[in-house]
Amino acid sequence: MNGLGYMSDSTGLLVAAPVIVADYAFGPMTGSRVVALDFEPEPGYWQSDDGVALIRQSASYAQQGMIDLSIEILFSAIRPGEAPVITAHLRSPRQEKLSTPMTGELKVTLSSGSAVLDTQILPVTQSGVADLTVPFRKPLPAGFYKVAAVYSEGSEFRTFYQNGFWVREAGAVHAGPVLATHGDFITRDSAPFFPVGTNYFSTESNGWDFSGPRNAWIWDRDFAEMEQHGVSFVRTGVWMPNGALLRTTRAAARTSGSCAILNRFCCARSAITLR
Repeated sequence: MNGLGYMSDSTGLLVAAPVIVADYAFGPMTGSRVVALDFEPEPGYWQSDDGVALIRQSASYAQQGMIDLSIEILFSAIRPGEAPVITAHLRSPRQEKLSTPMTGELKVTLSSGSAVLDTQILPVTQSGVADLTVPFRKPLPAGFYKVAAVYSEGSEFRTFYQNGFWVREAGAVHAGPVLATHGDFITRDSAPFFPVGTNYFSTESNGWDFSGPRNAWIWDRDFAEMEQHGVSFVRTGVWMPNGALLRTTRAAARTSGSCAILNRFCCARSAITLR
């Protein structure tokens, strides 16, 4: 189950999900969707205009069935002047089973902060499964970029996804404080460092080992939230015998700001220096 409607506190932190959704990609319920209103309102709420509207909206969203959308970015960190390689993956198990074409469009935007830099509208006519190249070809300066996609049918919203990537100079991974040890202590730039840490394997679905296409926008959000709560040290890594995966974890490291990361590669531990 995933959150669909959230409650937040005065700082904007999401603290509860009274409306949740489950999409079924496999098994006897493939293609179906369940929306649950997991809260107990005040007496009379379900008879009110707001309560009736919520039930109708939830039923309509469930009736649409599962549509899975993801945005894959080949590298989560690229060099200045290098164009991102982006693919949109869209799957409708119901239409795939019936061999009926999808009749919608995918709107993909590239942004930096609040500025929209590019927009692409991609028609979707495949039968149930579509893998679409997103043609963002402009070279970009250093910074963090968000890629947001909205799929709609007949001007009606169906699903949404967003990802992100960094553009970094080649030497960025070597900049920043230096972690080391001195006796029984960890040091940071030769001064004693007393970390407040946690395990981190991303909060995205199936993201625990960073071994496949991942979501750098979620990493950026997670590390910002951890920094707000005083986390200064993170243990993470990959358990896959493939050296190419180190580039993925280095990309995750670039989102950490002042937070140190302890990595574990193929069961061998090593500390890395961050910006």
